[in-house]
Amino acid sequence: MKHRNRILPIVGALVAVSLIMAAAIGVASRSDSGVTAAETDATRTISVNGEGRVSLAPDVVMMSVGVDERDADLNTAQSAAAEKMDAIIAALRANGVAEDDIQTGNYSVYAERDYEREGQPVTGYVVSHTVTAKVRDIDNAGTVVAAAIDAGANNVGGIWFGLDDPASAIQQARELAVADAEAKATDLARLANATLGPIQVISEGYAPSSPPVAYDGGGAAFDEAARSSIAPSINPGQTEVVLTVYVTYAIN
Repeated sequence: MKHRNRILPIVGALVAVSLIMAAAIGVASRSDSGVTAAETDATRTISVNGEGRVSLAPDVVMMSVGVDERDADLNTAQSAAAEKMDAIIAALRANGVAEDDIQTGNYSVYAERDYEREGQPVTGYVVSHTVTAKVRDIDNAGTVVAAAIDAGANNVGGIWFGLDDPASAIQQARELAVADAEAKATDLARLANATLGPIQVISEGYAPSSPPVAYDGGGAAFDEAARSSIAPSINPGQTEVVLTVYVTYAIN
């Protein structure tokens, strides 16, 4: 009898172990099937880009003005360039350009050589010095250019228009770009017999428009013998803020 009692607990323990193993196998089996389903149920998406454009009148004009001075002696070229640049900056200030709106754009020294002679000796130096001026009174831009040339500027590299504070225009362009992207994605989903789901990824790109345009001062304006120049006509037109968004939508 005692021998029989010892067998029963052992059998019970084996049954319990079997049940635990069966449960564990069942859980593992369900887990494996879930992973497989997730791997095969890839999310379908549509990727589009949207563009927003806002055109409005610019409120500032930027211009690059400076001097190129050439001389056989480097110190002489540097002194002459510095003297003329001081006169140019003074002319900018006298014509309404604020001190904080004048910024050095470039200063460089270039050695000229005679490449046909042995050793290619230096024959002279060119000193270039330019400043970028922000003119807030656009109607006065032509007068500012003429004043800079009269003061000694022989390098007017570019004139371009912009917005002093483009934040509001950028926000408006962003809203238009997102709406454009949604409209494109909705139409693509319709054509694919699908419905548009939530946004998965979104990013944007923005670059200021209105690149500099060259202005040569009319040629005669740089003649040292006839330094009085005529104020050119500066037409601001419209400046355009362009923003692009890249959006990926889920589709059902």
